[in-house]
Amino acid sequence: MTSGTMPGPRRRPPRSDGPRGRAASRRRRPDAPLRPAFTLLELALALSLVVALAIAGMLAFGGWDSQAAFEQGVERFQAALRMARADAANQGRRLRLQFDEEGFTQILWEPKPLEEPGVFTDYEGCLWRDMVPRDLARVSRCELIGSSAYRTVTHSQEAIGVADQVELSPLTFYSDGTCEEALLELRPPGESDSRRAVIQISARGGIVSARIVNEQELQEYYDQIQSEQAPSEDQLE
Repeated sequence: MTSGTMPGPRRRPPRSDGPRGRAASRRRRPDAPLRPAFTLLELALALSLVVALAIAGMLAFGGWDSQAAFEQGVERFQAALRMARADAANQGRRLRLQFDEEGFTQILWEPKPLEEPGVFTDYEGCLWRDMVPRDLARVSRCELIGSSAYRTVTHSQEAIGVADQVELSPLTFYSDGTCEEALLELRPPGESDSRRAVIQISARGGIVSARIVNEQELQEYYDQIQSEQAPSEDQLE
């Protein structure tokens, strides 16, 4: 280094990671192999498979949800039956559950048993009305059995317990804590679920059994109940 001269700034080599460097690095060499890519047909098939799996999952979840809702409705209806029995005893009045052709339940009571015996009106002060499931389960049959069924049977009448027609008899709860013996059938509100719930009620013991069955089991259960509840000669006399 000679006197009087100053060293100049050292120049850095151009970086290859800049925009131009990256663009250059992405350039395919002539001898580089081609990468396999998805075709339009493959993408369409993959999308169709994803949609099909999503629809199947939604249908499966919807079926499970409707089945769980029906089971919840059956449990709520059992709770409403227990509340009706306890409320009749507490009020000292007869309560009655009346069912229409669509399966909805109307709660009635006898407000003046001494002045107007046998007159039932809407139970407006019912505190457990919301327990009766309207959109989860509906009553498709209420058949009186046992002594309740044959209370007014004569020699010329056919026993209710062996009648072929579908019964929708009202169910009465008495002030002494008893109720009519009955066999209730509940159905889901929709048509996709063919299951039925069968609830058997005794006069003093309350709910004897409650189970959910299919169509074949339902007929077998009715045959068993009818054979057990067949009237004896003493009942028909």
